[in-house]
Amino acid sequence: MRPEQIKFLFFDNHTLEFVRGFARKLGQPHKYVHNPVVTPELKHEFNRTHLYGTAVYDSFEDHFTMWYSTHFWDPDVGESDPKSYSYLCYAVSSDGISWEKPELDIVPGTNIVFDNHIGTHGPTVLVDYDEENLHKRYKLVMSPYSESRKKNGLKLFFSPDGIHWTESAAPLNLDVDSDCHIGFYRDSYSGWYRITFRTRVVDRRVWISESKDLVTWTRPVLAIEPDQLDSCDTQFYGMQLTQYGDFTLGWLSMYYTFGYEADPSFKKMVGTMDVQMAYSRDGFGWHRCLQNNRFIPNGGAGDWDENCLIPSSSAVFTRNSILFYYAGAPYYHGRGYEPETQECIGMASLRPDGFVKLEAGEEVGEIMTRPFMSRASDIFINADASQGYVILELCDQAGNAISGYDFDSCIPLTKDRVFHKCQWKQNPDPESFAEKPIRLRVRGKNVSLYSISFPNGENPEEYWNFREISCINPLYDIE
Repeated sequence: MRPEQIKFLFFDNHTLEFVRGFARKLGQPHKYVHNPVVTPELKHEFNRTHLYGTAVYDSFEDHFTMWYSTHFWDPDVGESDPKSYSYLCYAVSSDGISWEKPELDIVPGTNIVFDNHIGTHGPTVLVDYDEENLHKRYKLVMSPYSESRKKNGLKLFFSPDGIHWTESAAPLNLDVDSDCHIGFYRDSYSGWYRITFRTRVVDRRVWISESKDLVTWTRPVLAIEPDQLDSCDTQFYGMQLTQYGDFTLGWLSMYYTFGYEADPSFKKMVGTMDVQMAYSRDGFGWHRCLQNNRFIPNGGAGDWDENCLIPSSSAVFTRNSILFYYAGAPYYHGRGYEPETQECIGMASLRPDGFVKLEAGEEVGEIMTRPFMSRASDIFINADASQGYVILELCDQAGNAISGYDFDSCIPLTKDRVFHKCQWKQNPDPESFAEKPIRLRVRGKNVSLYSISFPNGENPEEYWNFREISCINPLYDIE
């Protein structure tokens, strides 16, 4: 069922009539001060805990779960060499910070869930809460190597517990040669599965396909690629996917290659990596979010994540924050052979709805929305007004203030609040605007505005469960 809660986010101007005195800025997760949270310490990890994998909060098991890859190769043994090793490993946590690597029965005495003969490469795990078959509630897509270390196409696996996996009897009918981290999610409204991948090795652009049954897939469509605003050295290594209300959010693995003097090969195997953000309203039409601003930047000189970042396949939504797990390394892509260096996994957190903010300084800013409707009158603001204020006004379609809901009647928010319920001085009649076309006008000074929501009887703290206010036909907002 589609949620009743409707919301304004500020990725773009789609729902806005005008923006004056506010500047749109990218939110940036705060890296955990005690990073990294997972480090290579076991023999089969080969100094690399690589997040070609997934970190989730697993409601089935009531704990955080992480699937991560480990690899061994060196300058004399390449990634596709039969002498190389690759495993998929399993870790759990009660708080998302302290992780345990349990001993399992796949390779006794280890936390390995895919042994070397599987040829783990690029896996993403989906915990499918809408799956009725308990033996298939965990799903995994990857592009493994065969035992001879030849590329093996995309493969689908199922599991009842995230530990014991069986390859799907039906082939995943996509004839692509992808050598990146696969993106994989299920749209909770349509029920369709979508995956992102590359179609050819070293063609570093992002393609997408969808399927209702995980057998028949649509023709791959080019979803996103570098454009004229990107530098010549920019490539897209892959894109991971997370559903967020009506939106699909993409975590773009950005790859900045070195010049021909340092790397003359057409493969462009040497460079640095970080994470930018993209968003889509349908899973196919994609936009960069404040293009060329780093969502998760590299660490500083000498830091454990100085030169390479790889994001987990999905964000994790908790009541108080959005968590992002990522692998980081101090070395360059293509130079990960130094035995004294490690690839580790870190965590960063973001306030709910904190992806993009509208920021006003000493000059009073103002926005007005396009017309919309709400079933109920409760309004919640997510804003940091601790150094200033923010106030709201409800208007009719012509922009005239509704009595009792004007700026002068709004009790200002002057604190930093994620779920602030708007209050009005005279307790005006909510029926004066419920289920009627209205506009919202917002003013603020020295404030960062993240979102405005109308829960319509649902819990606003389930901030990830919402519909975007359409601002096309107000009737759509109450359907």
